[in-house]
Amino acid sequence: MKQLTTKYMQLGILTAALMAISTAAYSAGGEEALLEQVRSGQVGDQAAIQRRIASFKSASDLKKQEQYDAAVAERDALQAQSQALELTARENKATYTAKINELRTTLGPTANLFGILQQTATDLIGVFRSSPTSIQFPDRE
Repeated sequence: MKQLTTKYMQLGILTAALMAISTAAYSAGGEEALLEQVRSGQVGDQAAIQRRIASFKSASDLKKQEQYDAAVAERDALQAQSQALELTARENKATYTAKINELRTTLGPTANLFGILQQTATDLIGVFRSSPTSIQFPDRE
């Protein structure tokens, strides 16, 4: 029974940390901010975590099992969501690479010519803007 209680306490702590992380993910200013919070150990409200632990310790075995099952289900759902997002990211990267290769193939030898034309157009805009006649013809660029 003591091992079961220890297991439930550990699960309660894990659940609280998991919920704090998921809450922080929604409220953080982005992935980088969340990652920095996780690295620095500032994820979650410590008082809320302590309340959850105390609530878990005082709960009945049936309630602890329900909380355990809920935590496992949430963990599994988050893992499935993470795997789906990783798959989407890999697919997006493959699509991006394919489109870049397609663009390079399409441009082929004309890519250098296109770059030269862009640079020339940019240079001409500068010449037109600094020309003394730009006062007389303000929108000619």
